[in-house]
Amino acid sequence: MAAREVGSERVSASTHRVLAALLRRPSCDRWFALDLCRLTGIGSGRMAATLVRMERWGWIDSRWESREDASGHGRPRRRFYRLTGTGRRVARHLLRLPPPLQVIWTHLR
Repeated sequence: MAAREVGSERVSASTHRVLAALLRRPSCDRWFALDLCRLTGIGSGRMAATLVRMERWGWIDSRWESREDASGHGRPRRRFYRLTGTGRRVARHLLRLPPPLQVIWTHLR
């Protein structure tokens, strides 16, 4: 997959799509991975790796949902994500540019 450099970070097409989704509601602090998977069409494994990378870069923060809230809804706790100020600036900058190319490999038989 082709990527774009931002500082020392390599921004993949997946990261670009996640940033676009988060920027739809930049002040929201209750994004969770499955929600972002549904919006972007990115699989859960790639989403988890993307969110870890973005948090390491300081573009997002995360927190765990309280046990009481989760049990009140009859489900496991969710990890919520939100864009940081840096993340908003980076997202706005990157989304003005065309997304990185995504290389699709086809297996020939």
